[in-house]
Amino acid sequence: MKLFIAVCLCAYLLAFPGQSVESARAAMALWASHVAPSMFPFMVLLPVLTGEEAAKAYRRLFGRLLRPMFQLPEQAAPSIAVGLAAGSPSGAISVAASYSKGEINQREALIAGVLASGAGPVFLVV
Repeated sequence: MKLFIAVCLCAYLLAFPGQSVESARAAMALWASHVAPSMFPFMVLLPVLTGEEAAKAYRRLFGRLLRPMFQLPEQAAPSIAVGLAAGSPSGAISVAASYSKGEINQREALIAGVLASGAGPVFLVV
């Protein structure tokens, strides 16, 4: 089924190349005029929000809430905070890194992964 959809989309691109190029150009212009300027400050601050100093602050601020609310250790707080700030792929990567370091176990990684996945800032911009 996926192959059929892909073939149909490629056929559309070949059947209407002018309209396809114009639509792609309009989409890139929209991204360049709205999404990129809105995301630039966030991208500049992202290393500060996800660094080791920020992780210590997240553990201190949110660590005490995670145990009674979700039965999670304070080591899961940075992953959840990164997921909420940067969106689902970053949160999932952060949870996987915490799991591979042994900071959280498999059950805790599952719960933290659910908490860390959400719509990223780009969904709020467009």
